[in-house]
Amino acid sequence: MTQTKPRWYDNKTVVVVWLILFCPVGLYALWKNRSFTVKTKWILTGVVVLVCLAVGVQEPADQQIAVAPPEIPSEEGTSQEPVDRQVVASESKEPEEKQRADTGSSRSDSTASNDLRIDGDDWIGCSDREYYEKLTTYAVQKDNAAFSRALMTGVASGICIKFTAEEQIFIVDRAIFSGLVKIRRKGETAEYWTAMEAVN
Repeated sequence: MTQTKPRWYDNKTVVVVWLILFCPVGLYALWKNRSFTVKTKWILTGVVVLVCLAVGVQEPADQQIAVAPPEIPSEEGTSQEPVDRQVVASESKEPEEKQRADTGSSRSDSTASNDLRIDGDDWIGCSDREYYEKLTTYAVQKDNAAFSRALMTGVASGICIKFTAEEQIFIVDRAIFSGLVKIRRKGETAEYWTAMEAVN
């Protein structure tokens, strides 16, 4: 009498590991396994399908959203009307060096063309990327009061500036997947993050 060697899918631990590591193989092994009940097989299949759907439907962290933010307030801070420009928002809050590695950011001292300019009025830039992203988050949420306060605070503290149309600039860094560029004005060393759409 010969004993049959147990199949790999008859080992419950192996089945669970395959369900976690590579669910198609795990589901095959689950349904071939004779030690699980049919009810348990259906429950585990449902859980695996739900987890796969949840992971597949999850929004990427660097999804770009184009919005029309509130008008940049005057020094008195009284204006609250929308303007025609767009700001690209990013929810990412990682440190700048890690973002360069993760988002395809590339650092360069200047671009091949020295004739880059700001495209229109009302573009803002911030030396701190997280502060710029906070401003764009307020714009996405259409919280005009928070946007105005944060912008005024940023301008007053020197973190943020307002660019003027046709101002000549140089690109210093690009965060391609988040839609941001780091630029500097001609003749200046200060660098500011802004939306790619601001550069013409």
